[in-house]
Amino acid sequence: QIHPLGLCNTSDDRDLYEYGWVGVVKLTAPDGQNRPCFTLFEKAKRAMQRGATAIIFDTTDVPDAVEELNSIEDQAVRPVVLIKGPDAKKLMNILKNQKVARARIQY
Repeated sequence: QIHPLGLCNTSDDRDLYEYGWVGVVKLTAPDGQNRPCFTLFEKAKRAMQRGATAIIFDTTDVPDAVEELNSIEDQAVRPVVLIKGPDAKKLMNILKNQKVARARIQY
C-alpha cells in the first residue's frame, strides 16, 4: 500500500522497485492544509516509473477522482484500476493482514 503523499516525494526518483508490484492508494479528500502535489494521473505515472505494473486507487472517500481520471486524454502505459465501497474495504483488509499479497486482475 502506498500513502498518497509517498508519490509526491521527488528526492528518490532514482529509487526503482522490483518490477511486478502493484501500488494501492487509499485516496482521502484534500483539506485546507493538504493540497495535492500531483494529479491522480501524474501519481499513477510516477508509480509506474518506479516499477509498478499497475496502480489501484480506492476512490470511496473521493468520488470526484473517477471523473478526474476519466477526463484525462492521455493514456497510462499500464492498468489504472478504480475501486470503491465494499470491494475497496475487502482489498484494504487483505493488504493490512498479509505480509505478501498476490492478486490477479481480470477484466
